[in-house]
Amino acid sequence: MSTCLLGLEAELAVAALSREGKPVPAEPCVRALYRTASRQLTHLESGHCDMFLANGARFYVDGGHPEYATPECSHPTTAVAHLRAGERLVAEMAEAMRKEEGLDSVSIFRNNVDYGSLSTWGIHESYCARLSPTTRYAPHLIPHLTSRIIYSGSGGIDPHSAGIRFSLSPRTAFLHHAVSESSTSDRAIFHTKNEPLSGGYSRVHVICGDNSCSELATYLKVGTTALIIKLIDEGVNFAAHFTIANPVNLIHQIATSFYRGPEDRPARRKHRAPTAIDIQRTYLGVVEEYCGKDGVLPAWAPQVCAQWRDVLDRLEREDPTLALSLDWNLKNQLFTQHITRRGFSWQTVSSFSDALDALTRKLKDQSGRTTVDVEFLRRHQKQDEAKTLLADRGLALSDLKRFNSLRDELCEMDVRFGEVTSGIFADLDRQGVLRHRVTQDADLDRAVREPPADTRAHARGRWVQRLASNGDHYLCNWNQIRSATEILDLSDPFATERDQWHQTPSTLDLVDRVDHVAIRQLAFEHYRDGRFVEAEELLNGLLASGFEPADIRCHLARVCLITDRLEEARANLYSAWEGRSSAQGYVWARILCLKVMLACVASDSGDMMSTEIPRLLGQLKAVFASRGGATLEWTMQPVLNHFASLLTAEQNALLAALIKGASAGDYQALEAFDIWRRQKALPLGAAPSAEVA
Repeated sequence: MSTCLLGLEAELAVAALSREGKPVPAEPCVRALYRTASRQLTHLESGHCDMFLANGARFYVDGGHPEYATPECSHPTTAVAHLRAGERLVAEMAEAMRKEEGLDSVSIFRNNVDYGSLSTWGIHESYCARLSPTTRYAPHLIPHLTSRIIYSGSGGIDPHSAGIRFSLSPRTAFLHHAVSESSTSDRAIFHTKNEPLSGGYSRVHVICGDNSCSELATYLKVGTTALIIKLIDEGVNFAAHFTIANPVNLIHQIATSFYRGPEDRPARRKHRAPTAIDIQRTYLGVVEEYCGKDGVLPAWAPQVCAQWRDVLDRLEREDPTLALSLDWNLKNQLFTQHITRRGFSWQTVSSFSDALDALTRKLKDQSGRTTVDVEFLRRHQKQDEAKTLLADRGLALSDLKRFNSLRDELCEMDVRFGEVTSGIFADLDRQGVLRHRVTQDADLDRAVREPPADTRAHARGRWVQRLASNGDHYLCNWNQIRSATEILDLSDPFATERDQWHQTPSTLDLVDRVDHVAIRQLAFEHYRDGRFVEAEELLNGLLASGFEPADIRCHLARVCLITDRLEEARANLYSAWEGRSSAQGYVWARILCLKVMLACVASDSGDMMSTEIPRLLGQLKAVFASRGGATLEWTMQPVLNHFASLLTAEQNALLAALIKGASAGDYQALEAFDIWRRQKALPLGAAPSAEVA
């Protein structure tokens, strides 16, 4: 039988309260959580705030929040078990941290949208594949990714509506393109990132999915997608079955129109708008054709297809028992009950939402969702228009405050729904009410302790267990475990045993023998000439040798940026800023300049005032005033050119001026920017621990 390889990366949120009931800032909270994990979990470090565990998984901090990446799995049930095991481990670390830090509570959340800041996070999927470049998968996979939200969506409120519009997948509101290489802005249904993480294979990296509480939802999401990718590798032309003019419009339509409430059922039976079930049935039919062919699909394919067909049938007939199995169905039922308790119905909620969204669309200065209250209407002189719009729908302006309170309550319910240990879903699951499990308790217990037995994670986990007591001398990543003198190759994703250690590559030997400054210069020349792999290898060697780590991480971040690995760039900059106390002043400036660039690239709107950029500019002012710039030019033009088309003219000009200031100490060009002139210098703090990275 054929085999598949897949994994999941869950982005989690942490919230803590002090003994006095005050919220603990996110950054120190996440750092404390990682410190607790590093003391209590058997692991090998991979970098700053980044570790691999004895069960083959990875736990790390990325962009200010914890993430847990499962080990490589060959079965969707195994992947679900390891995802749940990761959530359990992180929750246990949160409880241990609560006791160590003397806090009142520490909670871990698996939500997908922050309704306050209008930001999103979720869960990433990785699938081992054979075709390269991975864009070859896009036309075959996009219809599936667009329509699978009917069973994999987490459910919630459309975050960009001023009203209350139920969405199968609130995360889809942040998808703006069919295909894109960006994972933090200009997100797409299909992500073109191809960082293989193994030898001889490519990697399909899916970032558009929701982090679901239901095991069945996650099982179907990864199981169906893995089977489709497997058949694409076999030459099956799924794209020939579909003609979708605008996948982005379709996924938004499916998310917000597939289910509008009980009152909408007669209309949906007569005119069943989105064709999501039809698209999914087409994929299912093709996959089922290959289930009986030896050597094409893995042995678990028939079980996935049976569950797939059953759920589609139940969705077709609107089976109410799906509320016991899938996130969005359960959440919709809970929302309906709460709306009724507050004296509303989905019909009146929809009418209110139509009126409020019509108002916000007319206000050209509004971007994103805003709360439309009496003060908002007064400020924009829209009281009379609002009264008319509501009256036309049989509603009164006097009910607006009550409606907004209802929206806030539903958003809070959505957040509490996904809390890992004591959330709404977890409580119902403990009571035995739900029917969503595809794993047994023994599967989770085993996944907490042990790696999968049939992938390279087995070898990695075994060596982590052996070497953890000597962890200061070893670094681990997906592909290898290394020390200063030897390396264990893990590049074969299917090799379960690895015992042959080899001498560390000559690059590190070179670093040991030759002047470190000369090696850094050679790495720069590789970067300048576009030989980024060679530059990165030399820089990693310098990092392993302990030479000027903040500066070297700054160089590594530059390489990661130009090769579109934004998360790695961010992690390197975080580490560089943490270790800045031993670095020269110009390194401080360069770290902050690169952070500004990342913030610009990650900004969806181009509005620099609404991001972290003002704070970073305030820190840069302090650095420029007290520490100055460098005496050598900072060669950043290739990176600026790389991102120029993604940035506004103002962002490009500001970055060019910042880089000039960080190079030769020439800050005059910055005075042309209002955002720079208005920002006061911010205190930096002498020690890394005193400043948020």
